[in-house]
Amino acid sequence: MRETDNDWNIIAEHNPFFGVLANAEYLGKDLPPEKKARFYESGRVDIAFTLDVARRHFGVVPRFGRALDFGCGVGRLTKAMAEHADAVTGVDISEHMIEVARRNVSGEHVEFRPALPEGPFNWINSHMVFQHIPPGRGIGILRDLLDLAAPGCFVTIQLPFYRDRSFFQQTMEKIDAVAFDGSRIDVIARSQHSEGTMLMFDYPWPQVYAAFVDRGFTNIHMIHTNHGGVHGAWMFSTRD
Repeated sequence: MRETDNDWNIIAEHNPFFGVLANAEYLGKDLPPEKKARFYESGRVDIAFTLDVARRHFGVVPRFGRALDFGCGVGRLTKAMAEHADAVTGVDISEHMIEVARRNVSGEHVEFRPALPEGPFNWINSHMVFQHIPPGRGIGILRDLLDLAAPGCFVTIQLPFYRDRSFFQQTMEKIDAVAFDGSRIDVIARSQHSEGTMLMFDYPWPQVYAAFVDRGFTNIHMIHTNHGGVHGAWMFSTRD
């Protein structure tokens, strides 16, 4: 299994904002004020959308006690979440991402840390994060994350499940040999991507669904996501 933490430390050092939101205008170690304002405003738009789903589909009042933003990066969503929670914790494996987040997101009720804290939490969020974690590791993280939920906790977690032809180029560029039996392709030889590559991974739906249901998240609302040909779902639920 590839150790992606090192990839993200490299990305964070050179392109922390682009690593969170892959738009060319966010390339570079820092951003001028007008671009940085647009970057963080995009987080407010995404959080406003999630809270609208909370109201319409679950009757959730958009004010929370403790909130957790997993894979927070430079705090794009954490900053917006802080407007709707009494206390917010942003978690990211990259210390450099956390340093940038602390410089740009302030408030006595906001903290950033490199590891999961103790629960329980009333709102758990993770968007465009698991797609960069190999599922062999990510399924365990997902279970740990959901275990931190308080009764009635609202979760907003995006996960990837398959890729279409438009993403085949990155998928195949380091594959050196395959076997094809007419219906299935098996990789038999491959080389490694260079360090600091932003890789994408697909998750097994049965394991994802079981992680939710086994922890009391049985009423799940899903919205399709497509990130450059990698298809998934933004999953919304409340704990029974």
